[in-house]
Amino acid sequence: MPLSPPRVERKLAHTRTITIRGHERREGLFDIEGQLVDVRPEAVQFAGGGRRAGEPIRVMWLRLTVDAGALIVDVEAVTDAGPFDAVCGTIAPAYRGLIGD
Repeated sequence: MPLSPPRVERKLAHTRTITIRGHERREGLFDIEGQLVDVRPEAVQFAGGGRRAGEPIRVMWLRLTVDAGALIVDVEAVTDAGPFDAVCGTIAPAYRGLIGD
């Protein structure tokens, strides 16, 4: 059931879209792939740079490879865009710390 219509006037400020897909691999493992995208309807300026209206502020990808017991056996993370491009992608290697959880 959808939400009721808003009772006051408003304008869109931010959209975050998260897409998650699961894939069964030939050898019996599973890949869970996610993508996160943040977009603003108006141009925005950050200390690390700016984005035009509708241009993604943040685009991140994550692939978890898990076994049948949900043990994480591999991880890959990529940041295609971030509000602070010079540093936002530097966190990606840290996701490998999830292996074994």
